[in-house]
Amino acid sequence: MGWPIRSSFAPAFWLLPEPRRTALIALHRFCRAADEAVDGTATSASAAALRLDGWRHEVCALYGQGALATPEGRALAPFVSRYGMKRPDFETLLDGLSLDARGETLETEDDLARYCLGVAAAPGFLSLSIFGCPEARAYAQRLGLALQMTNILRDAREDLTAGRLYFPLDDLRAAGVSRDEMAAAARSREGEPEGVRRVIERGRSRARDWFAQAETAYAAEPATTRRLLGAARGMHYLYRALLDRVAMESPLPRRRARPSRGQVLSGVLRAWRDTALAG
Repeated sequence: MGWPIRSSFAPAFWLLPEPRRTALIALHRFCRAADEAVDGTATSASAAALRLDGWRHEVCALYGQGALATPEGRALAPFVSRYGMKRPDFETLLDGLSLDARGETLETEDDLARYCLGVAAAPGFLSLSIFGCPEARAYAQRLGLALQMTNILRDAREDLTAGRLYFPLDDLRAAGVSRDEMAAAARSREGEPEGVRRVIERGRSRARDWFAQAETAYAAEPATTRRLLGAARGMHYLYRALLDRVAMESPLPRRRARPSRGQVLSGVLRAWRDTALAG
């Protein structure tokens, strides 16, 4: 059986019963379509902003203000009220995507965290409503930061080559490397300069720290909540394994890393165990 979506998250979705699984798939497709509308090298800032406005109208329509215009919105709409998804979380997602639409640069780690909050933690908050434990926001926040930092590391070469930089300028300054030097290293077929390696290692360290903070937040949740977080735990384990795979590549990976089949199986089983043994 093939996965219902093409994503490193996909195996974790099978830890949810129906119809919650279908709702999570619909949410994932909605968020991904909004992200792809503002991403891509061929998308100008003005065109991306216009497309993002379209998704803002689509969020309004999810809450009865206007007609839905996309298949993703129509697929998600029945689940918004059913599971109590909060409109401010959709707005936080779109605010995060607006950084890509405007092509803004991240100056500090706090700027990076706010970006990750929008594009990764906000979908996590919405997912919590589907899981049935909307109160677990501390876990979803730290996990969202860790997941997005892993994505940034995995896609670093592709993004830098396309002129996109998701590492804070503070990291570059501390490593003594410029944005142009980061981009040149991404285009080069030779080994990365030491400064670039330091930037990447800082990103890896940050991702590991955020995963550890997510683990602490998960442990602090009551057993009644942990029993409902199986899919989130699956995403946690799969992406923690992905971070390890990315670290095995050169600092700027030349191919799109994915967890191995063994890591996928292990991650899903560990997530199922966490749910079964909670409390």
